[in-house]
Amino acid sequence: MGSPQSYLPKNWYWVPVVAALYYGLAIGSLTLTQNSDGIASFWPGSGLFVAALLLSRQSLHASILLTVAIGSVMANLQAGSTVQEALVYSAANCIEALIVSRFACKSDGSLGSMDDPRSVVRFFGGALAGGFVSAAIATMFSGNLSVHFFQSWFGTVVLGILIVTPAIVMIANAANRISVRPAKREIFWAGLALTAVTAITLAVFSQNQYPLLFVIPLCVIGATYRLGAPAAAASVVMIALSGTWATAMGDGPINLMAGTTQAKNLFFQFFLLSLLCAAWPLSALLAQKHRLFGELANSKKRLEQAERAANIAHWYYEIGSKNLHWSDELFRIYGMSLDEEPLPNRRAILRYHPDDRDMILQTLITALRQQSEYHFEARIIRPGGEIRYVTSSGEPDFDAHGEVIGIFGMVKDITERVGAIKSLKEARSVAEQQAKIATHLSETDLLTNIANRRKVVGFLQQAIVTAEKTGEPLSIGILDVDHFKSINDRFGHQAGDHVLEAIAATSTSFLRASDCVGRLGGEEFLFVLPGTTSEVAMAIAERVRAGIMNLDWAQAELEQVTACVGIAQYVEGADEMWLMQAADEALYEAKKAGRNRLRLAA
Repeated sequence: MGSPQSYLPKNWYWVPVVAALYYGLAIGSLTLTQNSDGIASFWPGSGLFVAALLLSRQSLHASILLTVAIGSVMANLQAGSTVQEALVYSAANCIEALIVSRFACKSDGSLGSMDDPRSVVRFFGGALAGGFVSAAIATMFSGNLSVHFFQSWFGTVVLGILIVTPAIVMIANAANRISVRPAKREIFWAGLALTAVTAITLAVFSQNQYPLLFVIPLCVIGATYRLGAPAAAASVVMIALSGTWATAMGDGPINLMAGTTQAKNLFFQFFLLSLLCAAWPLSALLAQKHRLFGELANSKKRLEQAERAANIAHWYYEIGSKNLHWSDELFRIYGMSLDEEPLPNRRAILRYHPDDRDMILQTLITALRQQSEYHFEARIIRPGGEIRYVTSSGEPDFDAHGEVIGIFGMVKDITERVGAIKSLKEARSVAEQQAKIATHLSETDLLTNIANRRKVVGFLQQAIVTAEKTGEPLSIGILDVDHFKSINDRFGHQAGDHVLEAIAATSTSFLRASDCVGRLGGEEFLFVLPGTTSEVAMAIAERVRAGIMNLDWAQAELEQVTACVGIAQYVEGADEMWLMQAADEALYEAKKAGRNRLRLAA
């Protein structure tokens, strides 16, 4: 019926207002019973009492019970009841209100909703339990020990609770919503509907010539359909009040019936109960429909937000009706306005890059034939020529019999990802190129553009490891330029640099691709000759020595330049330091023998 107790009454000044209203309703109802053989159709005061307890804070319940009890006693005394009867009737009404309010509240103390079947069952069960206990107390302790009195009391209070309490609670809920968010149109239609129901009800019950009761349910259904549960509850209250008054005064179609006043009253009570049974399910279904529509709208909104954030769109094609649905994001991906119509599949394919169209068409045809999923990456060309990279995937939609009834697809804009990957690839390529350059610079002698000491010694270390594993021969040679200091002193360092560059180029030209030559430093060079015996190494070194000697040094305005080479062959257990020391000693012997010589380490 509503949310947690937070509407009426919140403050103490509502307590006497509730008591006064209860007193007024009790006096009116008792006056009517005096005009209708002591029989009432319903007791609205009980509904007001229960609603006040349901809508109030717990701290106000004792005050409400006390003031309402006082009002009830006064009303009963004024209607001619004895003091005992007045006290018993008032106690019965208080106990019934407490029972119903406890039944109607959920375990957390909050009210349920008339749109919730469980809340309706709790409230209906509470009304029956409270009415039964109240009728039993009033029957046993007032001295009116009769089935007729019990039945009359039970029916009137139960109907009063079932009719009035939901109306007050739901109107309070509606008023709370309107106070938070004013809705003039809603107020207008509510007032118009209730005015129409009231006018038609008065017209029906103001005459007793025609059986027009069937018009009343139509009014209730119309008000319920247009405005929901609050209008339905208020309409039933209006009908109950108008019908009770008219029937008591001898007017209305109820009096067309033959029978006793009790039978007519019982018929009217069942008529009111039938209105409730018609209005409640309809209002619940309508509320559920509105709730589902609201949830659907919220879900659609959240889906569109998620699709926009993730650049993901979806589409669905229904084969039977040929109906095609696009999500809003798909229009954006295609560069289209939301006002445009979705593109049929073949026209949509034409929006793709010409190089991608055949692939897309074949992928979709295969998926349909095999009734399987599909996936592809392609490029969409927007109307302005902008290219968007997308991935598209989907699958057939099957009915309960396994027949394909549609195709569901998803499209994701991956333009940013493709651009990022492209940028990363470019950055990686640049980084790799720079790394190669850095590696080359770190391993290359800048003057001669051959391997530096670090590179050539590392090559030698690896060659030794290979020789140890394979048993293949390995030889090295150390070359030193003769009288290089004299060249620098006489012709300058620029001439010395030229000599080193020429020797490096000449040495490289006589070596094999598997060999390595590097500058150790100054005018010394190291040859590493894998798979080479000392005899072959001597032959290679001789070609290098002769090539250096035969260079046209005069063109460079230099005297003839010569070099010595010391050769050493790897022996088991030797390392790079031992080999280089042996070659260096052989080089020293070549220098000692007169320069421009070769020597093999002993």
